[in-house]
Amino acid sequence: MFKERIPALMDTDLELVLVAGWAMPLSIWRPLVAELRKVANLTLVELPGLRAAQHGDSPHDDAEHLLDNWLSRLLAVSPAAPAVYVGWSLGGMLSTALLQRAPERVRGLVTLASNPSFCQREDWPCALPGDTLAAFQQALKDDVATTLQRFDALAARHGERGALRQLRQLRQQAPACDAMGLGEGLALLAHLDQRELLASSELPRVHVFGERDALVPAAAMDAVALHCDPASGQAVQQVPEASHLLPIEHPSAVLRILTDFCRALPDSSPIPRPAPTITSVDKTDVARSFSKAAAQYDSVAALQRAVGEQLLIHVPGVSEGVLLDLGCGTGYFRPHLTARCPGMHYLGLDIAEGMVGHARSLAVTSSAARVAGGESSLVMNAPPTLWSVGDAEDLPLASNSVALAFSSLAIQWCAYPERLFSELERVLRPRGVCVFATLGPETLCELRAAWAAVDGSQHVNTFLPAARLNVAAEQCQDLNLKLEETTFTMRYQRVRELIDELKTLGAHNMNRGRSQGLTGRRRLQGMLDAYEQYRCEQGTLPATYQVYYGIVKKNG
Repeated sequence: MFKERIPALMDTDLELVLVAGWAMPLSIWRPLVAELRKVANLTLVELPGLRAAQHGDSPHDDAEHLLDNWLSRLLAVSPAAPAVYVGWSLGGMLSTALLQRAPERVRGLVTLASNPSFCQREDWPCALPGDTLAAFQQALKDDVATTLQRFDALAARHGERGALRQLRQLRQQAPACDAMGLGEGLALLAHLDQRELLASSELPRVHVFGERDALVPAAAMDAVALHCDPASGQAVQQVPEASHLLPIEHPSAVLRILTDFCRALPDSSPIPRPAPTITSVDKTDVARSFSKAAAQYDSVAALQRAVGEQLLIHVPGVSEGVLLDLGCGTGYFRPHLTARCPGMHYLGLDIAEGMVGHARSLAVTSSAARVAGGESSLVMNAPPTLWSVGDAEDLPLASNSVALAFSSLAIQWCAYPERLFSELERVLRPRGVCVFATLGPETLCELRAAWAAVDGSQHVNTFLPAARLNVAAEQCQDLNLKLEETTFTMRYQRVRELIDELKTLGAHNMNRGRSQGLTGRRRLQGMLDAYEQYRCEQGTLPATYQVYYGIVKKNG
């Protein structure tokens, strides 16, 4: 079994072991990691089947011996201290089996989209028919890739739009599959029947089901509830409108259930809730706004180009590994980065799906033009270019996977810098580097002052000061941050030019505290008149941008 150890951001004795399900990479847990690190040490476990020759020995003909082998390997990669085991699907069944195999190692149990018997039995109809599992086992022998595609479609069926796309993105980052390990997993799914074990256990546990799960029928929740004793801290919960893909489809609901469960454990230490940030930008608004602006963004991005070109100077010479363009936008800096770091695998990532789609199409057009111009060999021999939708505070990337990260005017939209630097610490490989440019709180000070002259509402985005960034980075033991400050001044003939530019960029006011109503004509004119005090002798109006340049280095 493959594991990834992620220490907590504080001193704690709470251990969480998150066990993925059949054929699922441990990145299934990635949406939960940033928040869970605030309360516990994490061990992410990936079951056999996704990495070559993990099974080691010859196949086990006897299911009980196979189960014993898998449980031994699960315990070997888990903390020695008692832990809360959180298992998804088959991972939940294996975690449940530990209640009998090693009860002294289990402090609590949470299962997600898991069934005590995944296969229908004479007295257990709330499961998959046996012939369905048998068909999966036969299909796996014939065609692994097609079988996984069928499983993914079933797992995402009836779920929220985009769940299947997210799962396929995880698949793209997963290693090559091992058919023997996958076959062993299916054999365990067909064999395990844990109803009696649940009925006899008094350990605190919660079983979480998706309302629309196509692989675990809703009736299973009511049946499992009969084996739960509320007096012992045992319960079932259902996530509305959820498919089988609970961790990636409804991470907020899963986080709430997990933290509530851990708080209720006997002798558990208080678990702090996330501290509010001084920034209150709505990430959904950010993603939507920049997606809509993708096609016109480059036409007005003079400041963004100037800041990014200055940031390129700080990019170190790295020749191999993954180059992450964090907040890639339209991919404008991709050619500059790949030319500066030949041989690296470029990954453009942005929170705005529309930006990523636009960047991908521009890259395809550029490659086609190079081929037409006679550069086909250069294009074919170049390292692959990848694109992904993701949040800088919750990166969909494996730990220690990034050699170099470049981020120009993107992380100012991060509400929690502690999460940002925690994720950078996790994904950067030893001695990895991130160079970034971000905006400071004095950005657009003239516009802010002009609005303040007419009302008390918030009309301009507020960004974090350098002190907040430094404090957040200092919480990461393996990171070293160096910040420099500079100022860019853009000039306009009229204030409306600035406002129209911000709208075209998608960078208009997105703070939660902004006024939701229309701005009256009188107040708008008052703001325009107040801004006139900044007009210089040359007849232009300035717009000041406070820019921080940062270099983050991870210890080797």
